Amino acid sequence: MPPKAGMLIGGFLSSSYRNKRVFRALLAVGVVLAFHSQAQAQVLEPLAPPAGWKPEMGYINPFPNDQPLEQITRANVKNHEPVLTPGLRALLNRYPDFRIPVYVTRKTVGYPREVLEKSLPFPDPKNGEQAITNVLKRHVTGGTDREGRAFPVRANGQTYAIEYWSRRIYASNLDLPDPGFLFVAIGGFTSPPTLRGKIALIHEPTNIDREPRKAWIYDPAQRRVRRAPDLAYDSVPEASEGMFTADQVDGFSGSPDRFDWQLIGRQQKLVPYNTYDIGLAGGQPEKLLRKGSVNPEFMRYELHRVWIVEATLKPGQSHIYGKRRFYIDENSWTVLMEEAYSRRGDLWRVALHGVVQAYDVGLPWIRVSIYHDLDSSSYFVGGMDTDRKPSIRFNQRGSMSEFTSDALRRLSAVR
Repeated sequence: MPPKAGMLIGGFLSSSYRNKRVFRALLAVGVVLAFHSQAQAQVLEPLAPPAGWKPEMGYINPFPNDQPLEQITRANVKNHEPVLTPGLRALLNRYPDFRIPVYVTRKTVGYPREVLEKSLPFPDPKNGEQAITNVLKRHVTGGTDREGRAFPVRANGQTYAIEYWSRRIYASNLDLPDPGFLFVAIGGFTSPPTLRGKIALIHEPTNIDREPRKAWIYDPAQRRVRRAPDLAYDSVPEASEGMFTADQVDGFSGSPDRFDWQLIGRQQKLVPYNTYDIGLAGGQPEKLLRKGSVNPEFMRYELHRVWIVEATLKPGQSHIYGKRRFYIDENSWTVLMEEAYSRRGDLWRVALHGVVQAYDVGLPWIRVSIYHDLDSSSYFVGGMDTDRKPSIRFNQRGSMSEFTSDALRRLSAVR
C-alpha cells in the first residue's frame, strides 16, 4: 500500500473509535490499525469546566454522557492486539474479570503550545534519554498542594485505606532566584495509625542524571529526622507494600542513569485517558476494589499516539528491574503505562497512570496510578480524592524555608 494511503488509514484510526459501527467494519475487512504508527499529529481540543462547576466539587467527569464503544475482554483480545500493549494483554490473560472499556478518543489533555515551546527540553526527541528527560522536566504548574487516598489490595481482596498529603514546588515558584533544584517536595501520612506522622522531604536536583537526590525522613516512633539517601531508584516507598519502586512514582522519577534508553518510536495504543470517574471513587472502596483489579466500570481507555521508550539496565548497575518499557503521551509527556521486567526477563509488573486535564487551569496531571504485581496478584491504587475538596491545588508558590530538615521537625508537631 502506498505511504499516503497508509497515512489516511492511520489518520482515520482515532475516528474509528468514535463510531462503533465503523470500528467493527474496519475489523471485518482486516485493515484496522495496519498503519496506526503513522497517524496524524493530535491537536489539543480546549476543555472548559462543566456548567456550574465549583472547585469544591472536585474534578468531575466533563463527559458524563459518553458510553463505551467496545469492551475488550479475554474472549475478543485477538481482534485488538495491534493497539494493546503487552501489559494490557497480560492483565487480560491473568484476571478473568479484567476488561478494557474503550471510549471515544478525546484530545483534551495537553499543554498550550506556548508552554511546550518554553518548557520542553526536547520537543522532537532523537533518543530515549531525551524522551525520558521530557517526562522528568515537563511543566507541572509550578507547584501543587495535594491530599489523596490510596488502597493496597492483596491477592485475597483484603485492603485498607491510606490517606496522605504532599506539597511540591518547582524552582520557578520558589522564593530563591536559583535554588539549584528542579523541585522540592514534602509529604506525609494522616492514616492509618501505623503510618500517621511519617513525613519525607526531597530536594530534586536540576541535573538529575549527574547529582544525587537529597532526602530526609521523619519517623514519629523515633522522634527524629534522618537522611534517606536510599529514597530513590528501586527502594521501596513507605506504604507501597513492595508493589512499586521509588522511581515509578509519577510514571518515572529520579535519575535515569542506571539504564540505557532506547526510543522505539510513536504508535497508537489504548491507554488510560480522561479517567475522571475513578479519581472520585476513593470513598466507595466496596464498589471500586475487586480481587485482581479495580472495577472496570470506573475506568476509561482511549486510543492515543504515544512515544514508546525502552530502558535496559546497564551492565554493573543495580536495580530490581532488568528492562522497562514506557508509553508516554505525546501531548502531555505523561507516562501512561509501564511494563517492568525482572532480571530474568519475565514481565513482573504493569503500571497504569490515568491522565486528565485540570480544566480550570488548562493543564494535565496524573489522576490515578494503579500498580499491578503479576507475581503476587496484588495491586496498589492511589491518587484518589479524600472527602475534603478540592484535593489538589495548582499554581502554588513556596518558600525554601518550608523545605528544610528543621521545617520537617516543626511540621511533625502540627500534622
